[in-house]
Amino acid sequence: FSRMTKDRHEIIILGSNDGQNWMEYGFKTKPDEVNKIPLSIAPIDWFLDWSLWFVPLRHYKYHPWFLRLLYKILQGNQKVLALMGNNPFPDTPPQMLKVVKYRYLFGYVNQDNQIKTNSFMDCFKPNISWWKRQDEEILIHSLQLNSKLITQAIGDDIWLKH
Repeated sequence: FSRMTKDRHEIIILGSNDGQNWMEYGFKTKPDEVNKIPLSIAPIDWFLDWSLWFVPLRHYKYHPWFLRLLYKILQGNQKVLALMGNNPFPDTPPQMLKVVKYRYLFGYVNQDNQIKTNSFMDCFKPNISWWKRQDEEILIHSLQLNSKLITQAIGDDIWLKH
């Protein structure tokens, strides 16, 4: 990368059983919760977290693996869920998923509602928000196992159906 930015676009995957109450899936290293300290674990690169960074840059149809990931989450596939940081549905998978794109700004919000850049010393402050998250758009509404989008994504791929 030619330069590092202080803002980035991230996707958040949410699950629900009723379409009203949504719970976030967490990830091991990518920004999701605003108060989670940014992680860098060298030489390990969490491939799923890193790959998800590219999804909001182009339409998800250019990332067929992403729809397959959502399919596996809806199935409750334990191998896929083990790659994630937090599963809000540990007993049974959700009935539907929603994908939201957010803009994350690196830094914290002070009393004047201005974003200040975090420094190394900030990591010692209690309850600091490392990111400010702003809504951008819903990329996928109410995705279910029998959705047309899912059936088109998996097609006749016998490996995905099991």
